[in-house]
Amino acid sequence: MLHHEQLIDAATEAIFKCDREYLKTIEVDVLEACLEGLIYEDMAEKLDYANRYIAGDVAPTLWAKLTRALGEKVTKSNVRVALERICQRQPLQEQRTAYYPYPEGPVPLNSSFYIDRSDVERHCCQIITNSGTLIRIKAAKGMGKTSLVNRILKAAEAHPLQTLYLDFQWASQASINDLERFLRWFCFQMGRQLGLDNQLDDYWDTELLTSIDNCSQYFEDYLLPNVDASLVLALDSVEQIFPYPEVAGDVLRMLRSWHEKSKSSAIWETVRLVITHATEDYVSLDINHSPLTNVGEPVTLNPFAVEQVQALAARYELQWQPSEVESLQNRVGGHPYLVHLAVYKGAVEGKSCQEILGTSDQETGIYLNHLLRLREELMQSQGLTAAYLAIANSPTGIELNSLQIYHLQSLGLVKLKGNLVLPSCSLYQQYFQRELSRDAIA
Repeated sequence: MLHHEQLIDAATEAIFKCDREYLKTIEVDVLEACLEGLIYEDMAEKLDYANRYIAGDVAPTLWAKLTRALGEKVTKSNVRVALERICQRQPLQEQRTAYYPYPEGPVPLNSSFYIDRSDVERHCCQIITNSGTLIRIKAAKGMGKTSLVNRILKAAEAHPLQTLYLDFQWASQASINDLERFLRWFCFQMGRQLGLDNQLDDYWDTELLTSIDNCSQYFEDYLLPNVDASLVLALDSVEQIFPYPEVAGDVLRMLRSWHEKSKSSAIWETVRLVITHATEDYVSLDINHSPLTNVGEPVTLNPFAVEQVQALAARYELQWQPSEVESLQNRVGGHPYLVHLAVYKGAVEGKSCQEILGTSDQETGIYLNHLLRLREELMQSQGLTAAYLAIANSPTGIELNSLQIYHLQSLGLVKLKGNLVLPSCSLYQQYFQRELSRDAIA
């Protein structure tokens, strides 16, 4: 029987030959778990993802890729046999091309493709050791929030501090729009990570206490007393609750109260908080009444500078000229994910920088999915759509009210020059100028 590594290599090579793309990290993890004989539910628990994400999204996409690459129907039940057959039919070459993981999600701690943000990282890793710390990391999707959180937690563990991490994307739809159910899920996940028995029914008083009170009491009376060291609690993708204002408002107020308690309570003094959210989702939340406004240490992630883009290209062994690197940085405004995707495509598919930039705002370009997502976000507000079309059509920028500016900045679509609002990069300007003009005519 062939080793799992050999079968995964066979799958990776076959898919690359077929689609000119490597398996994504999560797809490799699911394939390995499948070869180990795990069912989807166990895979989700092992990999710390929602079961619906593994079984309903990642796995079907993976089987479709393998079906296309191997030329036969591939499912969870026959994937091992199919891969063993392809190995026997076409032995792997001893010398393989370099493996470049698809740029998605957080960059692993040991990855050579991680670009340091030295000042921001150093600051966060220093202050997380202080009692009562609250770090709020806000940035648009793809700016590197989770990658930074992982490095903060690694630094905290070296002190040593106890760390807990919870991604709000793991919550089911049924939980996330019901405050009582969400908070019980939240408490259960924290207790599970601490290795504690589920005691929710013993501590939860539905007659006398609110859900928020019960959650706080569960931490005070059960979870925190069972933590041997000071605790760093990292809550990622908090924007998942923003579309549900009643849930979001109460949860954010609870987190603020925990932070305030850390200044006067011995038990809460041991808790440090790290909170991330994708700012574009603030469009659905009243920013004038956000419970986390003006509290804690705000951290903003800046775009990549030209030197950082050059460093990433070098790690992919690309021989792009400084002028090409600068053109890429200018075209996408230094957006880390957009930069990384371009460099990845250059290395894996042999695309030239000129070719990537020439089609970047087109239907055939590498950024189409990203642009469509932003367009969908923008179209949720007719006022924002009209405002951005005016910005895209202006050669010098226009003035907007502060709320419109905030929302467009949250989407990562604009930058400020004095009182004037301009597109954050030429990619966004050209794409939305064309597409929004078409929509206006239609």
